[in-house]
Amino acid sequence: MSGKARGATLISAAVALGILTVCLSVALRAYLAGSRAELAQERRLAALGACQEQLERLRAGGGGAAGERDFAVAGQAEIRGSLTVARGPVAGTERVAAVAKWDGDELAPAGEVSLVTVLAGGGGG
Repeated sequence: MSGKARGATLISAAVALGILTVCLSVALRAYLAGSRAELAQERRLAALGACQEQLERLRAGGGGAAGERDFAVAGQAEIRGSLTVARGPVAGTERVAAVAKWDGDELAPAGEVSLVTVLAGGGGG
């Protein structure tokens, strides 16, 4: 094999390694973006479930005293929840808002989930 042919083979190998590096870099970025999106969705679903649970507890208990109280989200220490009960738009109703928030980090962005409903036959806070 001549020196010219060996040089061409070496250049071909370097180009192939460069292309492979770029492709792997793109694949890694896509994987990381997918992982972040999955974690953000997991947090969103946990927060939504916790808010729904708080509303259902209040509904099952026939309403609640007016005011604001905090609640925890099981298995998600970074999520903070609050439940607000206020007088509703019509006599004998309560406006209930459940809000869950979390701070952003390097793994997922900050977010918030909010559920608001009006309960009939409440305490009339």
